[in-house]
Amino acid sequence: MSNGYDNASFFYDRLCAMVFGNQLQLAQVCFLHLIPANAKVLIVGGGSGWVLHAIDSVHENGLLITYVDASPKMIAKARVGYAGRNLVDFIPENIMDVEIAGKYDVIITPFFFDNFKEKEAEEILSQINNRLHKGGLWLYTDFRNSGMIVHKLLLKSMYMFFSIICGVSAKSLPDVDKQFGKYNYSLKDKRVFVKGFVESKVWVKE
Repeated sequence: MSNGYDNASFFYDRLCAMVFGNQLQLAQVCFLHLIPANAKVLIVGGGSGWVLHAIDSVHENGLLITYVDASPKMIAKARVGYAGRNLVDFIPENIMDVEIAGKYDVIITPFFFDNFKEKEAEEILSQINNRLHKGGLWLYTDFRNSGMIVHKLLLKSMYMFFSIICGVSAKSLPDVDKQFGKYNYSLKDKRVFVKGFVESKVWVKE
């Protein structure tokens, strides 16, 4: 996925709203209030950048944000659309190709890991984990296996669609919880949306 969601950049947000209403956005913002003042924040797979405005509602200024997305078109939308006072460094690259100096207080991965096969997800999570301070927060939001047939069919359709449009190679959700356990994270809080099809979790690095 060298160019990420470039091919979907002009319709992605509208498509999500059409299928899920505002539920995906609610899932992504429900724990933003936990971001501490003057924090250094890494956002991976942020898409069109609307979440930056949601973060502004919690902290109007004082944050240092690194915003990474593999889609240059998504980054362009985020860069043009953001006029807040937090300092944001926009990086249009795959996170595995980004050399980041220093560590972060908060990491945010909204609907990111569902794009990858199990082994890829393990490697990416391992690299991102190295960028988080001990005691730091990882705000994780993504789809989950709810067990409902309708959700299984919807997830299968989503994978088929985005494999054609954006080259997503994954066909099922990786077991990310196992990786957080491997790196000794503790679960601080959790909420589910879309009747259990979407989850938001707050992981703390021990």
